[in-house]
Parts: sequence; structure tokens; C-alpha cells
Amino acid sequence: MKTLLIATIALALYVLSPNTCYGQRGKALKTIVKVLTGVSAAESARRSGHSYEEYKHEDAILTQLRNQGVDANRSSIYSVYFRTTGVSWADFWSNPDLFFIVHIEGQGSKLVPKIHFNYLGEPVLDVVVAESVRPGSRVVVYLMDDDSSSDAIWNGILKTRANLSVTPTVQATQFISVSANASGQIALLDRDITIDAPDFVAYAEFVVPETDDGLWVADAELIEGSNNRVGSLKFASLWSAPQQIAEQKRKVSSSFSRFLFWGVIGVCLLGWFAWKVVASDESPNSESKTT
Repeated sequence: MKTLLIATIALALYVLSPNTCYGQRGKALKTIVKVLTGVSAAESARRSGHSYEEYKHEDAILTQLRNQGVDANRSSIYSVYFRTTGVSWADFWSNPDLFFIVHIEGQGSKLVPKIHFNYLGEPVLDVVVAESVRPGSRVVVYLMDDDSSSDAIWNGILKTRANLSVTPTVQATQFISVSANASGQIALLDRDITIDAPDFVAYAEFVVPETDDGLWVADAELIEGSNNRVGSLKFASLWSAPQQIAEQKRKVSSSFSRFLFWGVIGVCLLGWFAWKVVASDESPNSESKTT
């Protein structure tokens, strides 16, 4: 902006100066034209640069997910964090093997295809890429203890699950749709795998909040069967494609508007300058004819 102001001042001094010969005017005109057109473009780039960097970051995530076969336009990235305090396990002689079942209103039940063998009470964080959840939807997260006689079932799940790279430092997986039968077994709907009936540990419940950017954190208590609090859970929306795509369109439109605005300013300044040059050149000629 300072450069644009300086160029405008230089332009005014040039036009009003009576001591500038015609040859010097020609050279100065070329110089100032370059400065004005260059400054208007630079100012536009500067003002839209920050938005463009954000656009590139968000577009990189979309591209990364699309390249891995994800329907990125409808997806969001979620994290599930929990920590237990003083819970009693169904298997007295061994530590539990914990995993999540997430029931989402309007989408059904989903398995987070990760298991935490021999859980000792440490904090756990799972990251998943999933279909975006509408604001106002009720979500119930069930913490389950695997009761299979061997690790063969879960080894099969871990081998066939989606392993996604969101960024160079963030890895994620995808929900797997599941259903439970009368005996409590959990069937994975998109593959021929059934989890033996697990032991229920605790649940947490929340309603998805509505935010402008689709990012939010829901805090909930883990409640066991006897309604005792046995820990805490944080379910967070880290990135939301529908909102980010809409924001990208807004940023691109805003950047174009800024460029157009400063381009028009540059053209107006050049037009004003040309008019002043013509007026100042005609003035001495009219005076000589009068004398």
C-alpha cells in the first residue's frame, strides 16, 4: 500500500512539474506506468496471499484423501480420546482389550478398527476419516472389551482396515459399518468377519454442536452399567470437507475480487495520468498561439 501511495505522489509531481521536457516526460511515463501496474498487481497478491496459503493447505488434505480412494467431499476427520479411572474389568485375571463402537444418529453403528490390547489405564487417541455428521445428531460411543478366545479375528480386521495418511504426521483409519445379532456378536457389514460377543465396559453420549467451520469438541463422561462415572471422553471434529470446500470457494471469490479491485484502481490512475499529460502538453501550445 505504501508503494502505491508513493507511485501516486510521484505521478502527481510529474504531471504538475513545468520544467520537465517532452523527452524526459516519455521516459518518466514508461517508468511510472510500470510502477503503477506492478504495484496494483503486487498489492492484490499481498492481500490475497494469506487466503491462498490457507486454500493450498486445505486443498492438500482433500487431494491427499482423494488419492487414497476416499470420498473426500463428504468426509470429516474425527478423533476419539478417552481415559478411564477406577473401572472394574470383566476378566479379573487379565487386562482388557478395548475397542470402540460408535452409534451415529442417521448413519448407524460404526466400528473404529483399532484395538488396545492389555489396556492399563493410559490415555488413548484414535483418529478416523468418516462421513460428516450433521449438527444436532445424537452420538453414543460404546467402550467394549474383546472377549474372543484368540487374536485371530482382530488380526484379520487390522490387516484389512484402511490405513490413511492425512498429513505427513497424522495417520488415520476409517469407520466400518457393523450390526449386532441377538447373541451379541458384531458382524462387519462389508466383509465376512464377525467379532465374538464382547463385554460392555462403558458408554458416553453427546449431541453434535453446530459451528461455522464444522470444527468442534464434545466432552462426555464414560458411564458404566451401574451409572458410575469411570472416565472421560473427548470426541472432536478436526477437519470437515463440506465446510472447507465452501470456505475455499469463498476465498477464491474473495481473492479474485481483491485482484479486480486493485486492477481497477491501477487502470483509473493510469487514465487520470494520461489525461493530465494531454492537458499539460496542450496548455503551452495554446499560450504560444495567443502570443
